[in-house]
Amino acid sequence: PKVTNPGTLLNARYEIVPFMREAREREIDDLTKWCNDKIPTAVRLFVGPGGTGKTRLFIEYCRQLRDKGWYAGFLSDQTSPEQLEVLLNTDKPTLAVLDYAECRPQLLDMLKRIVERPEDKMAPLRFVLLAREVADWWQSLLERDEPVRHLLMQSEPILVTPIPLESHLRQQVWEHAQKAFASFMSKSVSDRPVDFEDERYGRMLYLHIAALAAVEGLPIHADSLIEDIVRHECHFWTGRYKEQFRDDDLDEADFRRRCARLVAALTLLGGAPTREIADSLNQRVNGPSQKHIIYFLRSLYP
Repeated sequence: PKVTNPGTLLNARYEIVPFMREAREREIDDLTKWCNDKIPTAVRLFVGPGGTGKTRLFIEYCRQLRDKGWYAGFLSDQTSPEQLEVLLNTDKPTLAVLDYAECRPQLLDMLKRIVERPEDKMAPLRFVLLAREVADWWQSLLERDEPVRHLLMQSEPILVTPIPLESHLRQQVWEHAQKAFASFMSKSVSDRPVDFEDERYGRMLYLHIAALAAVEGLPIHADSLIEDIVRHECHFWTGRYKEQFRDDDLDEADFRRRCARLVAALTLLGGAPTREIADSLNQRVNGPSQKHIIYFLRSLYP
């Protein structure tokens, strides 16, 4: 990442903390069996709340497949029909991952095109949908097109659960994450005690947040950890914006308050696909009025 705000450092796509393969052996074995199946074309839905490790799992698994000669990676928000055609007609086994599938308006059209893919003499294609839950959007897909329904019903949705971390593993994960953050930020690790018996530290993301807080010198209390790291993020917005855009007037408290509204709205929607949609959302939630705000937030949360 080009910036070191907490939200970016904790984002799975940047892989600041190395993947713990041993914690996901079962899922990786299951994916390998699915990819090695003789079916030419298959689609599978993987669901789980934010922070359960869906994205990080598939970043790692795509890497493993590329090492074996596959094409494997995540589809961009702006994937065009022409680019999809290239994907469907590749001469190599391919795994394509579509994150935030429930937010993709073009998903049905994509699936219709996948259904039409000829199966004779074609390399295997595995198409992964990642979403937070099975909800109305999924039922709508099943009801709107019969061939798509048949394709989707080949596999039951898979629930990606948080890695179960017993108390003896929690300190190990915390130390692992601390070393990674400290190395990336050229800072020191902390020796402050942490109450790993607290049930909230049973989640990988929460341990990573605690590790980042420790390296940043923030308080490490389970009751206030999220609030402290979010507050740290909000102060980062004002400092970073003033550095980049000195010509914009900025009331810091008001800027943080309005910026928080826009970031919250964008988060709940899973992002905005275009500048126009982001601008419209900013107006509706009474977000910041600074002229560079959309460009600024995109640089932090691409």
